[in-house]
This record gives sequence, structure tokens and C-alpha cells, in this order.
Amino acid sequence: QEYMVGGAEVNLWSVERDILIPRFKEPRIHFAIVCASQSCPKLRSWAFTANQLDQQLNDSARRFINDPTRNVFDPEEKVAYLSMIFNWFEEDFVGHSGSVLNYIQQYVNDLDLAQELRDGTYTIKFLEYDWNLNGTPPGRQTSIDDVGTPHTNFAREGRAIPSSPSFEKGGLEGISPLLTTSFESPT
Repeated sequence: QEYMVGGAEVNLWSVERDILIPRFKEPRIHFAIVCASQSCPKLRSWAFTANQLDQQLNDSARRFINDPTRNVFDPEEKVAYLSMIFNWFEEDFVGHSGSVLNYIQQYVNDLDLAQELRDGTYTIKFLEYDWNLNGTPPGRQTSIDDVGTPHTNFAREGRAIPSSPSFEKGGLEGISPLLTTSFESPT
């Protein structure tokens, strides 16, 4: 949906892609301005403010990257099953850090995993994207802090790696992000 801002019609997609990314060259924006689908980073329950922006963007990146429902690291097979966000916006992450894995290693909570990502021992496969609207069921609150890191969860729980981690590159054409009032529960 388009909105009039400063005399121009804009939507969330154009604000992110045409204004914020080119001006600031800041990939953490992908974890802050989201469309509220199941696979997107969770919407935060607070506003981004100038005096806390760097800390808030770091927190958003760290929460998304370490969320085992959005990114899974298989320590045995050395495969990083990543959100399609890292595929669709690869040039932003590579432009910032040289590679997607170099970008991610800055934010993973597991120091051993961070070193393995820096060493280049992992390959990347992309998870299918779930465009259904996100939200927390009534009465249930969870936090990334409650579930640990994807790396430790995978090993501890013995979860199976998703069987079809594929989606065509460039799948965002013609999709406009949605504005919603569905927010992450405060932690």
C-alpha cells in the first residue's frame, strides 16, 4: 500500500530499498523493517530511536540470525540453512562484510560457530520462505533467549534439517511489504 510522505507516494519496500539502504549502506535494516510474515524477523514492540539506533539494530540482527526457526547451522554437515533474506539481499551483506557468512559470524552467539563461519568451512542453502502472517498465539510468550542459539539447539535437540531448503533467487519482484499491528511480545 502506498502512503503520502513529504509529497511523495511511498511504501515500506521503497523506504527500505530506495532510501535507507542506498543512503546508509546498512544491512541491519533488513532485520528492522519487516513485512510481518512468519519467516521475517519479528516486529519489535518499541520504536527505533536515534540515540539507541546502533544498539537496536545490533539487537535485531542478533535475534534474527540466532533464531533457530529462521536460520539453522548444521555442525556435522557444515551447512548453514539460511533465511531467503540473505539470498534476496546478498549484495547488501557482501558489500558490507565481503560474504554472507562473514556478515553472519559477527552476530552469532556461539563463538565456535562464528570461527567456523570465518574460516569458510560452511556452505549455504536457503530455506523456503513462509509468507503467512506472524504472531504469537494468545497466552504464549517466547524469546530467542529461551531457546538458545541455532547451533546448540540443533545439536541438543537432534532436529532434522529442512528437506527442501530452496527458493528461486529473485523471488521478491512485485511483492510489497505489508504494514501490520502484529508485534513481538516484549521479553
